[in-house]
Amino acid sequence: MLIKYHIKQQSKLILGIIAAFLVLNVYTILSKDEITWSSTVIILTLLPTFFTAHSFSKELEEKTEFLIFTSKTPKYKLLIQKYISGWIISEILIFITYIMAFGVGLENSMIDLLAVVIYSTFLSLVGLFCSNIFKKTLIGYGVPLLLVVSGMLGLLKKYPNISLVINLQLESIVVWSNLIIITLFCILFIIINLWLVSKGENFRKKLTVIGIIVVFVTASASNYVYASNLKKQEFWKNDTIKTIKYGNSTLVYKQFKDEYANKLSRICDVTVNKINDLFEKNKYSTNKFYVWYNSENIRRKDLDGYDVSFRSLIEFNSGYSSEINWPEKVNDEILNHMINFKDKSIKKYWIQYIFTAYIQPELKDKIGENIWIHPYDYNNKWLIDEMKEINKKKKFNYWDNTIAAANILYEFDKYNHEKTFHMLKELSYSKVSLDNKNIEKVCKKYFPKEKVDKVFTLYYKAKKAHEGYSTNKRVRADEKQDN
Repeated sequence: MLIKYHIKQQSKLILGIIAAFLVLNVYTILSKDEITWSSTVIILTLLPTFFTAHSFSKELEEKTEFLIFTSKTPKYKLLIQKYISGWIISEILIFITYIMAFGVGLENSMIDLLAVVIYSTFLSLVGLFCSNIFKKTLIGYGVPLLLVVSGMLGLLKKYPNISLVINLQLESIVVWSNLIIITLFCILFIIINLWLVSKGENFRKKLTVIGIIVVFVTASASNYVYASNLKKQEFWKNDTIKTIKYGNSTLVYKQFKDEYANKLSRICDVTVNKINDLFEKNKYSTNKFYVWYNSENIRRKDLDGYDVSFRSLIEFNSGYSSEINWPEKVNDEILNHMINFKDKSIKKYWIQYIFTAYIQPELKDKIGENIWIHPYDYNNKWLIDEMKEINKKKKFNYWDNTIAAANILYEFDKYNHEKTFHMLKELSYSKVSLDNKNIEKVCKKYFPKEKVDKVFTLYYKAKKAHEGYSTNKRVRADEKQDN
């Protein structure tokens, strides 16, 4: 009866959206599509909103509120009954979906289910609040949707305590303070929603007193539990500066887990030693590294080492492509201090080539697969394959300039490895930012003029094609604006 009642309360459009979304979830789970699941599990938090946001606003919109408001049952009780029934149905659907995902291996922690329940409850209460305030069900649907979208776009990634997606994007850490704060907000919105609908009823006075007591007791209990058991798990809040030495390298860290610092120090040592070996101990190199959370407060010029800090927890430990590739990050930080080119593509993809051709094999040999929290993917075949193909192309696509940039160094290295790094060593000693003419001039000291001209001409053609694509996009955009 309860399910039948709530189905009747929904519009055909909303029912269609809910049905389509549930079908997509089941398909994602059965196909074991991790990438799609990582997004749909976040959208899943909106499900209770569509079952509860219209609890009173639908009657107000259709001017049928007299059917429920003229009964002897207080309005706050009616709201509780309608909201809880819708919430239970939607959370059961979420639970079933999650158990299916758990069964096929897409999920491995019930903490994520707890996060979904807390986030979805908060969003449904926000939706209920907005629909009651504005007396528009669409606003009740829209505001929670905007909150979820903003979270998925990373607008609050620097504020993990109030994010509505953070614990669904992290794989091996839990932001307990976030779950506690959102839970407290849920309690607050329950009280606010009941207060709004109980206008003119005796219950409102009692609710004010009860609400203050409930919020105070819950907040105090939560703070005690968090301080005594959970805070220590949130290592990014620990401001104690620590130092760890591995081999010839030193890692200075804070707001970073000891386990991760041990792993990162090994990565730093192997990488800097290999780069020093390749470049014969470049005068700019050092063996000291710094890492901590939210490095915007660090003045880089004051550091006597490399800064490999991270700016958000999502970048640090997520299941997305945005997760930090720590070995590459260390490599980039070191070489960015050594290679000073005006052409950003050549600089970036020469550094990428050095990492792919020399640093990754060294890390694999010295450390192995368990380089970080998860087994590290050493697959670098794609870059070599792309560079082999670039010389055969007559027409370039949008991204071929990046491959052509890496191909310059690849062709030199293939021709003569020793001369390649003598050339790089000379380029790295430059105190000023070098343009491409100066880079070509140095290259011609080590390689035949014809070879240098060939690889740079290929790069310039690919770069011109890239800029042409960019220009055409801007022109089309301008034409649309004019029309």
